Amino acid sequence: MNIDLSLPLSDEQVEVLTDASERELGKSGGGFFFQNNIRNPHYLFIGHIDPQPNGAGFVSAWISIDTQWISDNTFVKIDVEPAPGDDFQYQVILQPEGVDKEISYIASFNPSNQKHLYQFSVNDFIPNYRGRVLTDVPKLKGNRLKKVGVRVVGRLGDDTFQKGPFALKLYQISVE
Repeated sequence: MNIDLSLPLSDEQVEVLTDASERELGKSGGGFFFQNNIRNPHYLFIGHIDPQPNGAGFVSAWISIDTQWISDNTFVKIDVEPAPGDDFQYQVILQPEGVDKEISYIASFNPSNQKHLYQFSVNDFIPNYRGRVLTDVPKLKGNRLKKVGVRVVGRLGDDTFQKGPFALKLYQISVE
């Protein structure tokens, strides 16, 4: 399954969530916009992370897909390019059928300063609930995938925070 992000998606396929849309106290904001550049059309994931004092803050862009079976041999690829000076850590996010919508499976990446294709094995994805790793949730394999996306979070660890503007160009996402 290939999501060609050089073509516009329907409004029904895309959902942007932020800490501001999920909680009254959230301050982060963002969007996922098609950029019809003649030489290089793409989607732009852009926004501003402003975490709470406890470190909570996120912006995510979800894309609904026709369900796709996930096996041990499944790989997820994402072709991206950060804006100049963007040094944020991002997450590829997956949501299978039959799992609570607040649980996602994540794999993190730090984009280089140029366009790059990142590849993740199904085993690279960790079940996550609001920034916490879940140990009692089954692995992805054997499930049907219903959504894929990208996320940036305010809190990366106990003492590691991200704050400020971010921008990431997305050219393609594939699940093979």
